[in-house]
Amino acid sequence: MIMQELTTLSIASLRRLLVQREVSASELTEAYLSKLEKHDPALHSFVVVTAELAVDAAKHAAEKSGALTGIPFGIKDVIDLKGVPTTGQSRSRANHIAEHNSTVVERLCEAGAVPLGKTATWEFAHGGPSWDILFPPARNPWDLNRSPSGSSSGSAAAVAARLTPFALGTDTGGSIRTPAAVCGVVGLKPTYGLVSRGGCIPNSFSQDHIGPITGTVEDAAIVLEAIAGYDVYDSGSVNRERVQYIGYLEQAVPRGLRVGVPWKWFTQDSPVSLAVLSAFEASMKVLASLGAELEEVELPPLHEFEAVKKIIALSDLYSLHGPVLRHSPELLGSNLRGRIVAGALLQADDLVQAQRLRGLLQRAMNKVFNQVEILALPMSEPASVLRAEPPESLFETLGFASPFNVTGHPAISIPNGKTKDGLPLSLQLVGRHFCEARLLNVAHQMELVFDSIVGHPAGYM
Repeated sequence: MIMQELTTLSIASLRRLLVQREVSASELTEAYLSKLEKHDPALHSFVVVTAELAVDAAKHAAEKSGALTGIPFGIKDVIDLKGVPTTGQSRSRANHIAEHNSTVVERLCEAGAVPLGKTATWEFAHGGPSWDILFPPARNPWDLNRSPSGSSSGSAAAVAARLTPFALGTDTGGSIRTPAAVCGVVGLKPTYGLVSRGGCIPNSFSQDHIGPITGTVEDAAIVLEAIAGYDVYDSGSVNRERVQYIGYLEQAVPRGLRVGVPWKWFTQDSPVSLAVLSAFEASMKVLASLGAELEEVELPPLHEFEAVKKIIALSDLYSLHGPVLRHSPELLGSNLRGRIVAGALLQADDLVQAQRLRGLLQRAMNKVFNQVEILALPMSEPASVLRAEPPESLFETLGFASPFNVTGHPAISIPNGKTKDGLPLSLQLVGRHFCEARLLNVAHQMELVFDSIVGHPAGYM
């Protein structure tokens, strides 16, 4: 096989080639490093390529016996990789070198994975896209004039362009799922507490999640098995029995599986475009053909979730970055500065009321999940033109991602078509707490029907 062709394969396919010794970990790593050197100067998906570290890890991959032995990966630049800068794309951390691996990186390395480097993000996974921060923003490989969204922008762009088999992202209000959606790949936000955030720059303490961005649902399951688990260094971590998610993927969707559709959210609260709606309706026909029973569900208004998410997140943002804003504001980008100021204007009563409402929203969501096992809804609109966004843009839209950061439920975005202009569209599926096995099962079975409905962006060989 031509080395560059390797980079178009899934993790599952690469594992088989590695196990059968048809390719070595070193050869695979060199193929990805070569592809990064060729394509990333235009894409800006990586901010640091750790070539020496990757080559060394690949040489010793045979000493590992994990599920990801010899598989390269990217790491969002808010997650620590020992001996490598973790900057959060901020000039305020330009000289910060991680002293230890984050928990997720350590688990991946123990499983034999090969770190290729750090991927681009918005400043501190919040303010962006921006040109006045440490590195330029990543671009969407389907159209370099368009945004890969954020804040796991580089991770999604790199996976879509097949510059890495998978990458880690973080998600506080959709920052894994939305970039994955507009780049035509798979993004998984696990249940809050399932995957450790130890060694990750915090964004919003009670809404942050770490998860994988991959080419397929099966690949997401493979990575989740490796990174899930309790961690004493994460106060939000939950001690639960480990699950082998791969074993659930090939099961048929249970006959009569109840799938809830919150139609009001995307037809009234925040109406979607005709292209998004058409792709969603086609996806619901696929679900029904697999044996699921669809029913409309009533959830609290979308704006209530958005208000809770943003008040809590902005309060956390100010608590984290207020000191830098006061003493060295020039080290922060203008977008992030504006949002930190917004957090400074909140009062204690705002936060208390947001937390009170959050409890009510969580109970309302759990009540719906007593009726249905899965929720299905559109993920986002197609990729927009890449441009600098003012701080107030945070308050101008209602999204379908952040409600599940508020409630902590697992959610996955999977490709479900393209626009007439060839831009990816995506579907979001949401499951009950810690029911990733069923969520991945349904997503995988749908993906098999969709097959190569999105495919790869051209020109990345």
